[in-house]
Amino acid sequence: MTRGRLAAGRGEPSVTLKASAADLVKARLGASEAKRRGALRRLEFKGDPEVVDAVRRAFSLSA
Repeated sequence: MTRGRLAAGRGEPSVTLKASAADLVKARLGASEAKRRGALRRLEFKGDPEVVDAVRRAFSLSA
């Protein structure tokens, strides 16, 4: 992320995300709030909390 936008990667990633494809889809498009929240809880982010928050906002992956 550079100035809130996606940018080319350089070096090691600042944030890593462990998730299934199904959970990524459900987190954004789940049929109910409960399904979306459940999927969001299963996403595992690692990295600086401020950078993780920026990634969550960029991809609309916040509860």
